[in-house]
Amino acid sequence: MAYRDIFYKDYFQQQAGRNTLYDSLKEKLDWDQRIYADEFLHLLPEDRSASILDLGAGYGSLCHWLQQKNYHNVHAIDTSPEQVKRAKELGIPVELCDVQTTLDREDSYDVVFAIDFIEHFDKEELVELLKKIISRLKSNGKLILRSPNIDAPIGSFYAFGDFTHGVVLNKHSAIQLLLACGARKVDIHPSSLRVKGPLKNTFRKLLWIVVKATMKVALFATGRRTSAVSYTPNLIIEAYKKD
Repeated sequence: MAYRDIFYKDYFQQQAGRNTLYDSLKEKLDWDQRIYADEFLHLLPEDRSASILDLGAGYGSLCHWLQQKNYHNVHAIDTSPEQVKRAKELGIPVELCDVQTTLDREDSYDVVFAIDFIEHFDKEELVELLKKIISRLKSNGKLILRSPNIDAPIGSFYAFGDFTHGVVLNKHSAIQLLLACGARKVDIHPSSLRVKGPLKNTFRKLLWIVVKATMKVALFATGRRTSAVSYTPNLIIEAYKKD
């Protein structure tokens, strides 16, 4: 049996929902959607009828958030029966389907989301996958990704905290990868640093100023450009299809 069959069968129980601070799936859903507002709201298309594909949708939290924002032309898929079951418990439409089958349908999309997804492939698989995803975008369509950032402080926490992770990126390699796979333009955005509690979040913001400044000093001291580095735990990658 392939390791993916072992790990993805009960992925929510083993990883996605393991050791969380949430008393219920509904509470986790609410928190995830605060993070999505931080990270993706400014990237959404103005056209509410835009066709959107959500790859690796998990228990459907992103799909639900998009629908709450009045994007109803959303197709969400995941390969984990457990994740799809949990989505159905919340009334979120997630199809049990693998990414290759979905992309082979030759439908086209204005936006493709792949959140916490591309790191689960090896290099050969990922290059072919991204080329196919980009080919399914409509003219001027875009791919939005979130993936661990190995350059972040304690970057190994996200990068290697899941046994199923394969490829790990930083800002420079993410741009290199997407351009090589057919994107005409790639923008990298910071991920959310939100924590629970207003006082904790204020203190976190102050600490982040210090941590980020320290990292910039270290980069300067080693002769590297600070603008070439992203510092947050995850990369938010926005890649546009060539016309």
